Amino acid sequence: MVAVTPSAVIGIDVGGTRIKSAVITPTGAVLDELVSPTPERIGDSIGSVVGGLVRAHLERLAARESAFDGVAAVGVVVPGVVDDVLGIGRYSSNLGWRDLDLRGHIESELDLPLAVGHDVRAGLLAEHRFGAAVGADNVVFVPLGTGIASAVLSGGRLLADPRSGEIGHVMVRPDGPPCGCGARGCLETIASARAIGRLFAQRLAVLSDTGSKTGSHTGSDTAAPSASGEPSAADVARLVEAATRGHDSAASAVSAATGPAARPSERAALEVWHEAVEALACVLAPIVVALGTETVLIGGGLVRSGETLLLPLRRAVADRLGAGLTVDVRAAALGDRAGSLGAGVLALGVAGS
Repeated sequence: MVAVTPSAVIGIDVGGTRIKSAVITPTGAVLDELVSPTPERIGDSIGSVVGGLVRAHLERLAARESAFDGVAAVGVVVPGVVDDVLGIGRYSSNLGWRDLDLRGHIESELDLPLAVGHDVRAGLLAEHRFGAAVGADNVVFVPLGTGIASAVLSGGRLLADPRSGEIGHVMVRPDGPPCGCGARGCLETIASARAIGRLFAQRLAVLSDTGSKTGSHTGSDTAAPSASGEPSAADVARLVEAATRGHDSAASAVSAATGPAARPSERAALEVWHEAVEALACVLAPIVVALGTETVLIGGGLVRSGETLLLPLRRAVADRLGAGLTVDVRAAALGDRAGSLGAGVLALGVAGS
């Protein structure tokens, strides 16, 4: 006898380079997944793209042995500034649109109920329903990727104002690196995965050049660059993990790595990592105090470094909180699936599940 799966929904996460979609059940079971490249200038064609993905999932499920009651709704999430209520993409630098009627374009291609939302806010909903934030009602979710954004759950309610969450553009260093938004020293120019890799390469070049002129360092000192040929945040994390063994904090490791025998790669990695953690803590601590946050969830690719990131971040945030205040800083659980699962949670909402 073939088991019948309760009505499923489809969640679609439209990113700057990839579209991740999944068919999920109300319990979070994933019945089918697809990953496809994001078409250039997707704006006006987003309806046909979403419609094509929905049809592809239905065809794939129909070809399998398992049975299910059908798809009850579709959820679509996008980055940038999103009006969840009206279903309008107010602005997305990654996807190149402004005031795009997402709901109108997509509904013209579907015969199913539709939910439209913001990728990070939806990711928090997924973590709250299926992941690391189950049972926590006061949560800040911060994925660290190409950029930095956030979402807030307060008293069990998602703060969904289109203007909220863009903490990546809080200025933390007025004389810092230029940002794509036109300002300088925004958080994401110092603490995003892209920024960490770039700043490490710049710092390493300076330290290596200084060392060669003074003769203070000899021997090979490569940073094991990523496949792209440029060092990545993951490369930096590996160096930091190696250099901090035996030290009780990133700051003490930085101090120990400033002597004449220090490897430029380790010193550069420690300095950039320490500055990123401190900048992130400077932005997170006031949010924790103002909102009474119980849990800070860190997501995105950088969280794969585990305690190499989380341990110094916990300490840096704690150092900035008032006496008696504590917060649980932990890794998000859903990884790259957070967006598509979050879109699915939105769809479950309109489907009444």
